[in-house]
Amino acid sequence: MPSKLFKTKKFLNIYTTQAFFSASSIFGWTFVYLYLFLKGFSYFELGVFTVLIYATPFLVLLKKRKVFLSISMKQGIFIKMLTFASVAFADSMLALILCAIFLGISRVFFWVPYNVALLSLGTNRAGLLSSLAFALPTVFGIVLPALGGIVAEAFSFEVVFALSIVILFGSLFATNRIKEKTIINFDGIVSWRKTTGIKTLMMIHGAWQGINWTALPLITIYFLESATAYGAFFAYLGLVGAISSVFLGHSTDKNNNRKKVLYPATIGLGITTIISGFAGGLIFWAAARGFVSFFDNLCAPFTFSVVVDNHKDLQQSFIANEMSIAAGRTLGAVVVLLSIAVGNIYFSLIFAGLLYLMFPLVLKKKKIYA
Repeated sequence: MPSKLFKTKKFLNIYTTQAFFSASSIFGWTFVYLYLFLKGFSYFELGVFTVLIYATPFLVLLKKRKVFLSISMKQGIFIKMLTFASVAFADSMLALILCAIFLGISRVFFWVPYNVALLSLGTNRAGLLSSLAFALPTVFGIVLPALGGIVAEAFSFEVVFALSIVILFGSLFATNRIKEKTIINFDGIVSWRKTTGIKTLMMIHGAWQGINWTALPLITIYFLESATAYGAFFAYLGLVGAISSVFLGHSTDKNNNRKKVLYPATIGLGITTIISGFAGGLIFWAAARGFVSFFDNLCAPFTFSVVVDNHKDLQQSFIANEMSIAAGRTLGAVVVLLSIAVGNIYFSLIFAGLLYLMFPLVLKKKKIYA
């Protein structure tokens, strides 16, 4: 029963670890692009920065090594602290490159073992666990961006980044209480070869993320350069995402129900992303991105559960999944970079929406949730 799961120490420790990690990211990282732009970095430089963030995990996963699950998570948290510290003092492209590499490494070291730890609570609960995992950033997204904007306006962005580091100590403390002794064998090439059926899907999803996670903050800066207004905008998107999460619930643990939600949600995400590529004013932009946020939050948990539903070796499949997403995000960030180079960043969103309309077609072709 889910109620029994929520009372176990293992679940509480794993979930608390993610809670602090996600809170830190949403409170602080939301403002990184605005901060760097106000410091004088160009859109093109920020595009290069993003490409490196997403390319680094793919390269890191190629290296063959064995790590203890909890130790890897701690390393990921420490490196995330270094990321916030390095971005706070970034005053050159070289410093920005270093920050991007730190963040890319942190994502691999934390999220792959975290996903393995989460699914150790029971693969038969994949839908529930994925919904819970994605619910945290959704809930935090309602409040923390607005709060971060207020702190940045009242004090400074550097104070926001410092507080983000402090929040990460909560994640570190919770990780110390995870007694998982699992050893993870990182071998990206072997994992890539052994995992079939999901890589194309995850690359499409990753490309969509790479474009939207880059274009969204950069385009929003066109309209809002005040930290409080910028934070409030992202809090609004978080609220819309929270509303969409209500539609999921526990029913996502059944394949038939996943099919009923996933197919229309992916189509909706593709179409609304295309529409946002034509948003020329703040009101139009806010409305369009609100719809994108709604459908994105419907789709997000399925990208986790689809891995579990189609593979028994979770270590191998999660490594291949991260490689696929990283490759897709890198390509997506390159698309944004090219759009910036030709003078219209909105082109990247139109491309992302058209690309995502392929997602349900691939699902059907591979007979996933058919």
